[in-house]
Amino acid sequence: MRIDVSKIQKRIVRRDDRSLGIINYDVDNAYPQRVVDIVNGSGVANTCVDIFYKFVNGAGFEDTALGGLIVDGGRVTADKLLRKNAKDFATYGGFSVHFNYDINGNKATANAVPFANCRIAIDEDKNPVKIALYDDWNREVYKRIDKKRVDYINLYNPNPEVVKQEIEAAGGIEKYKGQVYYHGKEGEVEYPLCHYDSELEDIETDSQIKLFKYRNISGSFMASHMLVRYGQDEGKEEINEEFVEGVKDFQGAENFNRIMLIDAETPEQKPELLPFTHQNNDKLFEYHEKSTQDNIRKVFAIPTVFLDAIAGTLGLQSQLEDAVTFYNKMTSDERALLEEAYEYLFSDMLQGSFKIKPLDMSDEPKIEPTP
Repeated sequence: MRIDVSKIQKRIVRRDDRSLGIINYDVDNAYPQRVVDIVNGSGVANTCVDIFYKFVNGAGFEDTALGGLIVDGGRVTADKLLRKNAKDFATYGGFSVHFNYDINGNKATANAVPFANCRIAIDEDKNPVKIALYDDWNREVYKRIDKKRVDYINLYNPNPEVVKQEIEAAGGIEKYKGQVYYHGKEGEVEYPLCHYDSELEDIETDSQIKLFKYRNISGSFMASHMLVRYGQDEGKEEINEEFVEGVKDFQGAENFNRIMLIDAETPEQKPELLPFTHQNNDKLFEYHEKSTQDNIRKVFAIPTVFLDAIAGTLGLQSQLEDAVTFYNKMTSDERALLEEAYEYLFSDMLQGSFKIKPLDMSDEPKIEPTP
């Protein structure tokens, strides 16, 4: 069998924007923003991304002394920086770190850069040379990209001589913007797919099913009967309006089991209630809802007990312990990736072990807000 490559749709299509000097992140240059919007519409996908992030981040650095070190000159510790990078990595498949340097070319501070705000800037030969930072690539706030607000920052190269040259080219340390480490596809300066890209259609389907169910209940698509009146006098407009308003008041779930009183002067004027025949829409989508949610869970390899646990269930504690052990193993490669990246980035700046502590049942999730 021969496969027609031309018929295979690429998940990310490269488009160079010459006016901005960047590679667009897919045809609309908004792949990360689009991914988040799709995930936010699905409760199960949102939960899966959050669970994946928690296990990738673990309980922070095993070396608590290192984890508490300030890295940005203010309030951001190494543990907080890890959480920001782990969150972006779990959501987008990549992360970024910004470094400032002193006049001697040595690292001074570090902080996370929102990965969704980063675009790869290229030279005339289409080689990556800088990272373009902007907070409205999807044009949600403004209709056009404001070129004056796009920051072009040098790619990460900690060689002190290179840094000194960049400082001089910028016109001094006061004007120097530092460098950005961009961890993209397989650690390279290349746009990554999110870990769950293959199931984005299922995630959107789950969102649409939820929306359909909501509209059925709230949008008057499930009317059960039609009220037909006979012998009405068209001249009695005021009475007719009162009747219509009275019927409206009795609609809705909150009016269940209420009794409506209607006056009729003759038997011929008695209203008739005609029922509608409905298709069972719940049955129609029951299979699709379950299958799409199963597919979403499977792409993250998340144990079922994390999503379906019922408090008080016999043996639940043992099931959760087994699930935590299993998912720690499933996410060990991702933690190792972050450990290696931090060793590469911070071994000349921070002293200690960059080993990330896997979660266990005794760990309280770190929910301290990041500034």
